Amino acid sequence: MGSCQLKLGNLSLAKKHYETSLSLQTDTPKIEKIKLKLAQMRGISSAVKQAKTGLALFKEEKFEQAKTHFSSAVSLAEESKLCPDLLGAYYYNLSSCHNRLDDPVDAIKACEASLEIRRAHCGEEHPRTISSKNKLAALQESVGLEKRFEFHNAK
Repeated sequence: MGSCQLKLGNLSLAKKHYETSLSLQTDTPKIEKIKLKLAQMRGISSAVKQAKTGLALFKEEKFEQAKTHFSSAVSLAEESKLCPDLLGAYYYNLSSCHNRLDDPVDAIKACEASLEIRRAHCGEEHPRTISSKNKLAALQESVGLEKRFEFHNAK
């Protein structure tokens, strides 16, 4: 149940199910797997907190500070190896920070990472993937690079 809740993005319910499983388990290898999942969950929870702070700072146009928080969210999400959809979103937001700070090279790198993750996790025609494609095309166009993607509309 914990893994199902995690896939649905219900972090608190997933944690509750993993903790319940841990209390009922007697098989040592399974206990170690559950402990690992709980540690990963703590990393994702920390990443979510960093991203929420980053969003608030971005809205206040404190882009340098927001960039720091999104960078931290990316690192924590990568370490946890859970929730690739969140990782894709964090890279997307990090790209926005770099763009607002007039750093097109890092904006493009972060957007490419977001696109790669979203393609693998959501599929080529998913609205989030299309959003990353459109952002990347706009960033490339803004610096005079040949666009690798044309703008798309989500279906």
